[in-house]
Amino acid sequence: MCILIGAFLPKILTRFNGKKGPAVSIGLLGRLRPLFVCFLSLVLTSTFTLLITGCGGSNSSGGSGNGTGTGSGTGGTTPPALAISSISPASAPAGSSALTLTISGSGFVSSSVVEVGGVSEATTYVSASQITAVVPATQMASGADLAVIVANASADSAATTLEIDNPAPTIASVSPATEVTGTASLALTVTGTGFVPTTVINVNGTPRSTSYSSATQAIVTLTAADVASVGTLSLTAVNAKPAGGTSSAATVPVVTPNPVPTISSLNPATVIVGASSPVVTVTGTGFLGSTVISVNGSARTTTFTSGTQVSVALTAADVSAPGTLFLAAVNPAPGGGTSSAISLAINNPAVGVIQLNPSALTVGGTVAATVTVTGNTFIPASVVQVNGLARATTFVNATTLTFSATVADQATQGTLAVTVTNPAPGGGTSPIANLTISSQTQTPVITSITPNSIVAGSTDTVITVAGTGFTANSVVQWNGTPLATSLYYYGLSTLEATVPAADLTTSGTASVTVNTPTASPSLSNAITVSITNPPAPTLTSMYPSGGPINTAAAVTLTGTGFTTSRPSL
Repeated sequence: MCILIGAFLPKILTRFNGKKGPAVSIGLLGRLRPLFVCFLSLVLTSTFTLLITGCGGSNSSGGSGNGTGTGSGTGGTTPPALAISSISPASAPAGSSALTLTISGSGFVSSSVVEVGGVSEATTYVSASQITAVVPATQMASGADLAVIVANASADSAATTLEIDNPAPTIASVSPATEVTGTASLALTVTGTGFVPTTVINVNGTPRSTSYSSATQAIVTLTAADVASVGTLSLTAVNAKPAGGTSSAATVPVVTPNPVPTISSLNPATVIVGASSPVVTVTGTGFLGSTVISVNGSARTTTFTSGTQVSVALTAADVSAPGTLFLAAVNPAPGGGTSSAISLAINNPAVGVIQLNPSALTVGGTVAATVTVTGNTFIPASVVQVNGLARATTFVNATTLTFSATVADQATQGTLAVTVTNPAPGGGTSPIANLTISSQTQTPVITSITPNSIVAGSTDTVITVAGTGFTANSVVQWNGTPLATSLYYYGLSTLEATVPAADLTTSGTASVTVNTPTASPSLSNAITVSITNPPAPTLTSMYPSGGPINTAAAVTLTGTGFTTSRPSL
């Protein structure tokens, strides 16, 4: 009866065991089998003698009991005790991939199971003295001392330790690198090496809530107290034992935030199209040495003057066409921000005084006459108007336009009012220049020019031209270039013209003519004017002629041949 009960007892125990499964149930069976057999025998039999016989001891080789629980065996030897002598490897770095653990010892059977850290692992039986088990990477993510045991059906071995070693962490950088007092954004990204899921970031020596991202990145959450005032935070990464360690510290300054700038005005408030290297002074508040002015969203070269003033250099592209630019001031983090934008008008230039060449035409012309208009602020959109009506206009450059005086313009004697208009924005209309339509006059003749010799290096010089055939529209020309001309007060026999200093820089000759537009032919004879080198100077006296040594003194020199030019020394 006891033998029959003993045979079914493992199944009974396995059915009621809810934790360790068959391996542990069988182990318990070995220790509890005699007690359960005796108990059941007592219940199922009424013969005391049979109970004693069934409960007798037996050995592993099948010997019969002797009634005292110490039966003698004749069928085999006692198996070696279950024990672990060594494991290989005995340690592994945290973060390792799955590894095969080799366990050496005794008492291993084909049903032996290796448990690592309380978890049964896939086990391979090699021999009674060796088995292997696969430890998954999840068991080794962070440092730990993992208990390793071997469980047989009847018993568990004593535990040995598999050491999972944490690496020594390092910190390479922290982002953001600076925090602002009172900030609501308290998460810092810490980049480095040797991070594990259990890595903790300390701030000023105190652990902070840390989230593991990867072996090279972790996120630490600061407290409001950490950024309550200006100072410096010291961050270290800590990995617990086994191994592990504490990194060198990385510092994060806590600073007052940069202000948000404002712009109140610009000087100049408008810039002319095509202006050369325009610089705009920006007035406002909250400017820093790092403030940058953006133009239509793009940064421009900015010069810091003070907390209320900076200047910005516009590019040629900024002022290449009329329109509106939007300027904003930008202060960098921490804090900082972008000001509201302020507009800057890029305007067409106003038109100044204009001159016409020719300024007079002969009445009754049978073909259209080309008239050249000179000034200094023309643009491609400039338009010539005759008596208020726009004419087809050719843009030559910023100082020259041309238009055609039609046959109808020349049909009757009179005066045509010529103006030039630049369109908005900006722009405007020039003063009137008169184009005279008059009867034909005689060809002008020059009889003399005073002076007929000018010293090289002279300033602007007025010359007087005497002759015949001059009219109010006659123009003196210097090497074919019209000069500013006026009638001399003696009447139509004398003209005055100004030769600019730029035409008198070097010695040589110049051809002077007079052009009368209403004459045919209109151009006079040419008279030559000489441009001479200055005469050799002479010195007749000097005052004072002496003075104290090492004392500055003004000296007056008297003589001839002196000029305003300064010779090279």
